[in-house]
Amino acid sequence: MRIFVAVVALAALLLPMPAVATEPKSAPRISITPEIGSSGIGGQITATIAPLTEISVGYGSFIYHQQQTFNNAVVDISTNISFVERLQINQVPITLDRRLKAKSPFLISAGLVLNNDHVGASSIPFSSNVTIAGTVYSAATSGQAFADVHFHRYAPYLGLVYAPARGGLSARVGAFLAGKPAVDIYETGAIAANRDKIAKYIDSFNAQLQSALGPISIYPAINVGYRVRI
Repeated sequence: MRIFVAVVALAALLLPMPAVATEPKSAPRISITPEIGSSGIGGQITATIAPLTEISVGYGSFIYHQQQTFNNAVVDISTNISFVERLQINQVPITLDRRLKAKSPFLISAGLVLNNDHVGASSIPFSSNVTIAGTVYSAATSGQAFADVHFHRYAPYLGLVYAPARGGLSARVGAFLAGKPAVDIYETGAIAANRDKIAKYIDSFNAQLQSALGPISIYPAINVGYRVRI
């Protein structure tokens, strides 16, 4: 909450104030910036709402797949379980940006990110018999484990923008508070039937998954693009 209040306060400071120096009268009112970076592939639409002050709305999306093996913390399952993970980046930043001074290419940026990032994980089916809670199950009846991971829906953002008023190469460097990942785990087959007996394993998997995703609780938003004036 304190972070959100600080962002709102900073945004208020970015609101236009009387100034003698202003941007050139030929400066565009609307700009479009295709971008690529840690926020995925997308872009920004920017409007100059007052001398030195802009408002931007963007979008970035990307899908990334990887395979990861989690170590069993208990011996209830006779083999490690490997997961295929699908990271879907889906972000909509809404920011208020203010130039440091007239004709400066640098802007301070503050706002919110509508964060729809999601991680889905599904275990790779066993290829042979597996022992679960002391009972041997065939690969067909052993079942699978699944996980859904979500982050804060609304995330405060703070950053620095390089964007000459005349257009051209641009960059945004900042971060938003995605928050601690919320993990939902569910199972099928024998794994689900023995869930109470292997709760320690499920808890261990949850902890390992949260640890793996922990570094992006403060998500670095680093993107480059090319601003085009309209």
